[in-house]
Amino acid sequence: TFGDGKFVVVGGSGIILTSSDGTKWSRKSSPSTLSLYGLTFGNGIFVAVGDNGLILTSPDGSIWTPQASPDIARLYCVTYGNGTFVAAGGKVYTSPDGIAWTPKATPLYGLWGATFANNIFALVGYNGIMTSPDGDTWKVSSNEGYQGVTFANNTFVAVGGFSRIATSSDAITWTMREPHFTIQGLSSVTYGRNRFVAVWGEYDGATATSPDGITWTQSIHTEHPLSGVAYGNDTFVAVGYRGTI
Repeated sequence: TFGDGKFVVVGGSGIILTSSDGTKWSRKSSPSTLSLYGLTFGNGIFVAVGDNGLILTSPDGSIWTPQASPDIARLYCVTYGNGTFVAAGGKVYTSPDGIAWTPKATPLYGLWGATFANNIFALVGYNGIMTSPDGDTWKVSSNEGYQGVTFANNTFVAVGGFSRIATSSDAITWTMREPHFTIQGLSSVTYGRNRFVAVWGEYDGATATSPDGITWTQSIHTEHPLSGVAYGNDTFVAVGYRGTI
């Protein structure tokens, strides 16, 4: 993710990297060797989540502190909005500060991607998409499976396996798109420089771009699968397997 003027990357065995420009990276000391999967910046802090309910917080991306988790459910994603952090994966937790977390009853689990925009949280996973105005009460808005979600230009964009892409103006009603890619398995999506950028996370890697979330152009290929993409400081950063950046 990008926040506080820097990129922060998390991954296997608790690895944490930071960079101001996406080119020169510095490895930071991690308080855990458990794998980290999700990361966000909000309310002045970074929050990372991972295996066994692992939750780490940092004010600067360099010094990290483990926080007590309500459970050992694996967490894949985390986002922030309207004074609330929402972490999700095997279960869903919320927190006002990234430190004290509360489990929430939700209709869907197995969640991979999260975003907050237009006063609504949207979580996507293998079993569908669900939304909430406050992180407490959740409703299912789609039964199609996705792995990543973002919002820009009044449009939510969700991406997933089999080159599945859907768009929505409100995160409630979704329209399936058909990009006709030759590679399958979209894992993450972001927005910057007047375009959406999505990355592949199966077999080998690749990127795709779109001005509106509807019409997509397949772009560069990489040797290893890509699992995440972020935008900041006039730069896109995509990360993936075997330390690919």
